[in-house]
Amino acid sequence: MKIVLTAFLAAALLVSTSVVAQPTGGSGDEARGYAVARLCGTIPANQQVDVLVLDNSDVNLRIKDAFVAALSRQNVRLQAGAPLTMTLDIQPVREYRQGSKRGDLFELRIGQADRDAGEQGDVNLRGNVWSSSRDSLVGGRTRGPSSLAVNQVRVTALLNSRVDGHCLWQAEAVHELEARDLEEVAKQLVPVLADRYGKTVPASPLHLVPETRIR
Repeated sequence: MKIVLTAFLAAALLVSTSVVAQPTGGSGDEARGYAVARLCGTIPANQQVDVLVLDNSDVNLRIKDAFVAALSRQNVRLQAGAPLTMTLDIQPVREYRQGSKRGDLFELRIGQADRDAGEQGDVNLRGNVWSSSRDSLVGGRTRGPSSLAVNQVRVTALLNSRVDGHCLWQAEAVHELEARDLEEVAKQLVPVLADRYGKTVPASPLHLVPETRIR
């Protein structure tokens, strides 16, 4: 686990890396995420693809199976050990903030973690160590209540040549979890990625409808 602590006084900013930036436009209040894809090479015609997952937890393997099924519906030829590798990465992103409107006392971002926040993966933490006018860990104003500012799942897919590792295609889909289960939302995102396989598609707003459950 990697923990990074920076101070506001140094004006350091956390930068979350991803395939591409989020779209600046949207389709109103309905958008709760976005999806994007781009070609970064030439995909050989009729070439078989081996789908891999970075974390082989039970949840991620079920999400991988849903992705494989979605790719099959797009007539993508799938085979273990194939010349092309499709790497699937599922990252919950949870960001906590504490402090008043005058400034955050701390901000915690958790990525590549399982259901228990911070159980594994990278943790980025920034905090205002000292300030005479803003919330700070030492001195300064009084700390405010904490809140869960970001609760998302990010699913990325990266197609590479197994021979030389060259990037051929990449895509990313991000959506708010809200009160839903990570697996439920991720399984709805993988068909979105599969629909964009082998294409360049600009970033566009995305809104997933919650699944209907029979009680």
